[in-house]
Amino acid sequence: MPKTVGKLNKTFLGQLFESLVYQSLATYTDICEAQLSHLRLRGGEKEIDFIVQKEDAIVAIEIKSKAKIEGKDVANLHWFEQKVKDEYDVVKVVINTGPYAYKRTDGVIVVPLALFGC
Repeated sequence: MPKTVGKLNKTFLGQLFESLVYQSLATYTDICEAQLSHLRLRGGEKEIDFIVQKEDAIVAIEIKSKAKIEGKDVANLHWFEQKVKDEYDVVKVVINTGPYAYKRTDGVIVVPLALFGC
């Protein structure tokens, strides 16, 4: 049996992955008494999947249902940080399906969902 999925199923799997992450984030932010939100500009040209805020600290989170994270995957995180950095301390995170957690040279923290919450 092949280990790949068609394009339509790949999109659906990505949505399921994002929903699973949301479920975890909703639990963790409630425990920490933080706010969980989402940002999408009109027209959809810019989007941040999840924003966790507590006081003047923000964690901007992108969800990627793939193992390898590329520059285009973090572009909106950098854009968002530039918009709010004078007002908030921003941590940029990508939650993905990869096997390792690491910090990219551009400062983005990559965390596999399997390690999320550890």
